[in-house]
Amino acid sequence: MEKIPFIKITAKDNYEFGFKLGKLLSKKIKARIEKNKKIYYKKNTIKKAKNFLPNIKKRFPKLLIETKAISDGAKVPFEDILVLNCEEELLDFFVPRCTSIAIYSKNKTMILGHNEDWLSTYRKDGLIIVNGKISSNKFLALGFIGQLPGTSCV
Repeated sequence: MEKIPFIKITAKDNYEFGFKLGKLLSKKIKARIEKNKKIYYKKNTIKKAKNFLPNIKKRFPKLLIETKAISDGAKVPFEDILVLNCEEELLDFFVPRCTSIAIYSKNKTMILGHNEDWLSTYRKDGLIIVNGKISSNKFLALGFIGQLPGTSCV
């Protein structure tokens, strides 16, 4: 099993962050898109993913900018990155799902657990850990290659 890449990115805004992420992972993003195209075309996911755009634009404009920036940085079509970010909504009924648990122990310790039972193509070279900072907001996130950090868990 390969190590999950650990990436540190600091940016002034969501566009700069997404662009840096896309550029750093360009080769891996292109490989991820190529591996997933068989699934995408069977399920007509590009057309379906575009149906989410009005709500994303209205409710999460900064994340839409970040998604566009990932595509710009990786030099891949925006639609392909959009589909990667809508995968769970589009494919969740056709593939195994992940499980998250939280336990508050008697000694007042919080224990969190998460498994990655997603697409089998993600088991090798599909995850990233991002130590990020956008403006003054810091985060540590587990995500999938080509997707916004935190799509797995934050």
